[in-house]
Amino acid sequence: MMTHLSKIDSSRLDAAIAVIDPLFDRACERITEHSHAAEYMSTKPTVNEVQEDWEKAKAARSPYIAA
Repeated sequence: MMTHLSKIDSSRLDAAIAVIDPLFDRACERITEHSHAAEYMSTKPTVNEVQEDWEKAKAARSPYIAA
């Protein structure tokens, strides 16, 4: 299937990366042992924060589903 890689329309990829990258970075900060600063070790995201992140991720994904 890698023969189809060159056929992927990547023109919208930068917009998706701009949304997903900060979400990914924040998630990694919370789960990576080496980056556990004291302020993160006992905190968890609120349900509202998780829901907002999920909505952002779905919005970034929707142009690819519609295509």
